[in-house]
Amino acid sequence: MASYGVTACRMIEQRGPKSGNDDRAERLAKALRENLKRRKVQARGRRQGESNASESREDEPLDENSERT
Repeated sequence: MASYGVTACRMIEQRGPKSGNDDRAERLAKALRENLKRRKVQARGRRQGESNASESREDEPLDENSERT
């Protein structure tokens, strides 16, 4: 999906003078790139949070009736 935004920008650059549709396509491509960056940061944060949570569970002592999943 990321390559689509780059391809759209390259197509816009090759056309020449900008029209209203070109401006819109460029704005949309930029918005898609920014959204992808935000989602990657969120995913990294979630993975980091999961690893911290699993570490804290490993530190907790097990009861005789409980199992670690």
